[in-house]
Amino acid sequence: NTVADPEKLAAVARNVIASAAERPTAVIVSAMGSMTDDLIAMARAVNPHGKKRDWERIASPAEDIAAMMLAGAIAQHGGRVVDLNTHQMGVAASDDGNILAIEAFAMMREKLEQGYIVVGPGFKGVGFDGGTETLGSGSSDTLAVALAIPPNLDAGEAVIWKDVDG
Repeated sequence: NTVADPEKLAAVARNVIASAAERPTAVIVSAMGSMTDDLIAMARAVNPHGKKRDWERIASPAEDIAAMMLAGAIAQHGGRVVDLNTHQMGVAASDDGNILAIEAFAMMREKLEQGYIVVGPGFKGVGFDGGTETLGSGSSDTLAVALAIPPNLDAGEAVIWKDVDG
């Protein structure tokens, strides 16, 4: 996928830095390569009778890793960047995998206004109990669009870069 290896991360980093030179830029990133599938396969091997939700929650750190890796690549290429986790981004989710609200944008707006490129994970939100709730396949794109629209970041546009179906 788009951030599957160091070379692809570097290419995305250069594109993000170019975008940030023209406008404030926030990036929502999906997991690297087959990391999500690999983690779910391992969880199923450990507990074949587990719940899909539990397997997805096991795999959800893959998005955090991808966000941190992309932030590192952006920094390596000279970008001023900060990566935020799901709690810091303020993505609230229900236990059935729906985005309920995106709130607490003060930190994202502040970082963008300070000239930072903001990178965050897709695929998940914060549940009612403060734990991780997964949002399902394709949800990184949905989250990126939801962030871009008013009253959230009011970006004017959302650009989706991807090289996989869905």
